[in-house]
Amino acid sequence: MNSISEACSNLKQSYDKCFNSWYSEKFLKGEKSTSDCDALFKEYQACVKAALKEKNLLTSFEPGFEAAAMANAGSSSNASDPAR
Repeated sequence: MNSISEACSNLKQSYDKCFNSWYSEKFLKGEKSTSDCDALFKEYQACVKAALKEKNLLTSFEPGFEAAAMANAGSSSNASDPAR
């Protein structure tokens, strides 16, 4: 499966390979360390965030977005409803 952006696909493949290796060779054998793929994950995450921002999709993942969206929805669609 490709990433949200072609620019991130190689990073995703590298991270997926690292994660699958860690999962099968360490986690399933009882080793709980999770730092093996941290650097790859952070690099991939930064790429995905940049792609989301470029596509104007990042705001939906920022803290407080849901509350702001709900407040805006309530004020526009229910403004004439006196019961609200």
